[in-house]
Amino acid sequence: MESRLWAEHAVLALVGKGVAGLHYNYLDFSAIGDEAFTPPTKTNSLAVFLMEERKVDALLWQTGWPG
Repeated sequence: MESRLWAEHAVLALVGKGVAGLHYNYLDFSAIGDEAFTPPTKTNSLAVFLMEERKVDALLWQTGWPG
């Protein structure tokens, strides 16, 4: 299962526009059969992210976290 939730914010004076959000991932993996040497694995991960961009003349400045 994989899910992502994000929200765009309005244009701010110095920052410009951007997106903030959460990303969730769940993986339940197991190999089956006589030659399955990989042990079963369960993985949960949750990430927070932020991406901002601002246009100045002909340049588009972008920054993100985590980076």
